[in-house]
Amino acid sequence: MAHVKRQIRDGVKGVLKALPDLASVHSESRTFRAAQRNEFPMAIVSVAENVELADKNPVGNRIVQRNMNIAVTLAIRDTNDDAEDILDDLSVAVEKALLMPSSVNAGKLMFWRFNGSGAMSGEPTEDGIILVQPLNFSCSVMTKDAEPDINLHQ
Repeated sequence: MAHVKRQIRDGVKGVLKALPDLASVHSESRTFRAAQRNEFPMAIVSVAENVELADKNPVGNRIVQRNMNIAVTLAIRDTNDDAEDILDDLSVAVEKALLMPSSVNAGKLMFWRFNGSGAMSGEPTEDGIILVQPLNFSCSVMTKDAEPDINLHQ
């Protein structure tokens, strides 16, 4: 089974791929390759974690709380005077789609929440400007230290 980070990333990507407003959805590694025009609007999904012990059991039997930070970075090509409006409309669609943690289908995601968005910024490319805006979500998952691939609350 895959690490719980991947389960969450893949689950979020699956939800976003169902949105008709997005032309493509990728993991963060996609940012290292040139994108084609037909891939925009695009969402890039990444997951980071901080881990804290939830009990005092011996190594191999410890329960850990994995605090996940999920970033959904929306990207559009700057071909339009209403770029901010387009990003805002995409943000609405993403926030609604990810409202319920059960939609991610990665077991129980405790304390699921939308934490807000970052400022829009431009990324110059050889083919023009790509405008991006991050949306930030978070949750916690309980696993054993020896089993980072199994959500204890399936």
